[in-house]
Amino acid sequence: MTRDMDRHNDLFHRDASIAIVMATYNGQRFLRDQVKSISRAGPFSIDIWASDDGSTDQTVEVLEQERSGWDRGRFTIMDGPRRGFAENFRSLMCNPKIDGDLVAFSDQDDLWHPDKLREAFTELSKTDGPAMFCSRTRAIDENGKAVGLSPLFSSKPGFRNALVENIASGNTMVFNRAAWELLRTSAQRCVFVYHDWWAYILLTGVGATVRYASKPLVDYRQHGGNAIGLNNSMFRKLARIRALLDGELIAVNDQNIRSLEANEDLLSEDARQTLACFRRVRSLIGSAALSALVKSGIYRQTRYGMAGLYAAAALGRL
Repeated sequence: MTRDMDRHNDLFHRDASIAIVMATYNGQRFLRDQVKSISRAGPFSIDIWASDDGSTDQTVEVLEQERSGWDRGRFTIMDGPRRGFAENFRSLMCNPKIDGDLVAFSDQDDLWHPDKLREAFTELSKTDGPAMFCSRTRAIDENGKAVGLSPLFSSKPGFRNALVENIASGNTMVFNRAAWELLRTSAQRCVFVYHDWWAYILLTGVGATVRYASKPLVDYRQHGGNAIGLNNSMFRKLARIRALLDGELIAVNDQNIRSLEANEDLLSEDARQTLACFRRVRSLIGSAALSALVKSGIYRQTRYGMAGLYAAAALGRL
């Protein structure tokens, strides 16, 4: 019976189309492994849309070689805007040609687990409205050895959380068509600092469903060329403390708020009220800021994160 169900699910999955949006820059070293892992991720029709941001190594050549043997769907290579990884992803989000039953972000140096897209498809099929799937990651070193896991978050995803942290890396995020269309609309109106954090903010703000898988479905490769490190590493924790003290968090939140204001018509009434509360918290310091923060219901996922949030609010560094 189980074998028959698996066969039925495979036939159902084959009717689904997946679009993979990949931003590349000087990623020749691990790019081939990344593409190979995508090819093993389920029985879907898979289109790859790769935007290269002016690589000076052999990245484009690797993409062209992989395209020549790609038999899962289309494989399109484009020139990126050459303004950094966030703008490269934004250019992909704005591209009207990119479409699929599901759309997934992809980095250039990870390994997708074979069941990643199956898990995403199963979860996203449970809702008719806009929805996003994401998961934990397993960190691996340059040689593919497992070295750790991203944090396990247990609190419910939501806009009050998204305003102050991202719960998942972009390389785990998969969107249904309704969610992707909202992201495209928003990307045409604003810029953002982090494409994945913006996806979490915007989609929870409009009331989309977020499905978070507790098991890792991507191997995140840690190496010297990474743009962003694993979220629970000591380096990242120290970096967040430094960002707090240096005022970098203020600048990021300023941009996030400007982006939300540019898309305020898309937000739910509850999200608009929460955003107003967040603005008020940021305008205060000391006990007044802490009181306003508690009343707002804005939260981070861990006790360590909440301590940092309280400190940032009290110091006026939020």
